Amino acid sequence: MELNDFVKYLESLKLYRQSRVKRWQLRDYVFTEDDAQHQLFVSQIIVVLNHTFNVPDDIALKALSYGCCHDYVESTETSLGDVNYMIKEKNPELKAMVKKIEKESMMQVPAFYETMENCEKDEIAHLIVSLADSIEALLYVNREIAFNEIKDEWRQIKSELLVRITKYWDILANYKFD
Repeated sequence: MELNDFVKYLESLKLYRQSRVKRWQLRDYVFTEDDAQHQLFVSQIIVVLNHTFNVPDDIALKALSYGCCHDYVESTETSLGDVNYMIKEKNPELKAMVKKIEKESMMQVPAFYETMENCEKDEIAHLIVSLADSIEALLYVNREIAFNEIKDEWRQIKSELLVRITKYWDILANYKFD
């Protein structure tokens, strides 16, 4: 592929749209965050988790690669945007529908789709991304609790996150790498 063709391909992906997908829209929030920022923070957390747990390079690369693009699908024309995690968890049919739409959207970018597939096939890589994603949400929620007048809603979200984070953390902490 020629450089000009590659640049045109990247332009066609409309990666900039990720900065237009706002997170936490169903909440009363103080701080704004978009998908592009979120993916950067998740990726950085993955780097720190990989270092903290001495994750082997092959697993670390799968996790980091997917962490960089895991929410790309939320900015595509066929996407439903940033669908609230707890709403999906409480509605299995909605969760399955969102997963199907996201998979179809990711297929439009073979490099992202392959990255997603590789990560999801590796239990620990997928766990690391899920943990980093949840920790990034916790960091955001902690800022809201510190500066937002509406604290009860954010404290409830925090308690739900801590259950998930603790579960993921314990699995990773007890995993024995070869």
